Amino acid sequence: MSNAISRRRAGAIIAGGASAVLTHVRPAYAYNCVDVVLRDPYWGQFRRIIETGWEAAGVAPALGRNGFQVDGTPDVGAIMSWPRGTYGASASGHVAVVHALNADGTVVVRHENWPYGTPEHLQTFVVRPGIVFVHVPGAAQEPEGVEAQNLEVAAGDGATVSG
Repeated sequence: MSNAISRRRAGAIIAGGASAVLTHVRPAYAYNCVDVVLRDPYWGQFRRIIETGWEAAGVAPALGRNGFQVDGTPDVGAIMSWPRGTYGASASGHVAVVHALNADGTVVVRHENWPYGTPEHLQTFVVRPGIVFVHVPGAAQEPEGVEAQNLEVAAGDGATVSG
């Protein structure tokens, strides 16, 4: 009997003499905040630069080293980057793409995996010290095609972020 694993049909795996059909198998790129940036029509063209950051918190520095403007001012189309382990971000940080700016100073972002395991959605956040934005050179276009979800997330400092 062989101990090799082989694929027979989508979701079916044979290992030795046992077989099972896997359900709810996610693609490898699913539910990782950096992948929202990589799937973005503008930012996706800079995949090789973004991947040199190794994790969410490294995306802004990697793009900054390659000439992109990085600062604390939000802009539509910019990448919003949370520092590692702050304001509810994981130990790897968090990134999102700014979808809209609100009059009260909050921003609406497209992101995923916040809370852990969630697919891409829109959510509103407060801009806090240490959060930075990587800007699209020139005018940004409003992203389209993402359904908004009403989520409530602990922001890490006792506050709650709703969207």
